[in-house]
Amino acid sequence: EARREYSAGQKDNRPFGDIVLELDVLPFQFFSLSARNTFDVNSGGMKQNNYDLILFDSRGDSVSAGYRYTRNTLEGINLSVKAEINRSLGLTYILSQNRLDQRTVESTVGMLYRKQCWSLGLSFSEQGGDRSFMVYFSLLGLGKNN
Repeated sequence: EARREYSAGQKDNRPFGDIVLELDVLPFQFFSLSARNTFDVNSGGMKQNNYDLILFDSRGDSVSAGYRYTRNTLEGINLSVKAEINRSLGLTYILSQNRLDQRTVESTVGMLYRKQCWSLGLSFSEQGGDRSFMVYFSLLGLGKNN
């Protein structure tokens, strides 16, 4: 592959593909760490780095932090918090920022109210200058295949 001649307009010779490295670690109950990385063998540098750290409990509460890097495109930090206030009410918060251009990609606050066979959700989100407010209603069990 390295010696192959390409006609005009074709890409450079790339004799090797990228190496993808994945790691999932659950060292303690309610704690997880994952890493997804891509190494470009031809250029000798990291192409992508993705790391996630999650703390959670048996009730459904969770806190997560993530780091995303894609060469020359993205360097992002993602944070999310989910709190189960009681059996019927849950709250969420999501924040995503791109550190390369110093801007907030997404900021979302949400609430979910659950009853025995239905749920009602509300969320407010800002993404790239757009603001949205969403109300959704769900009937549990509809559309399931038994």
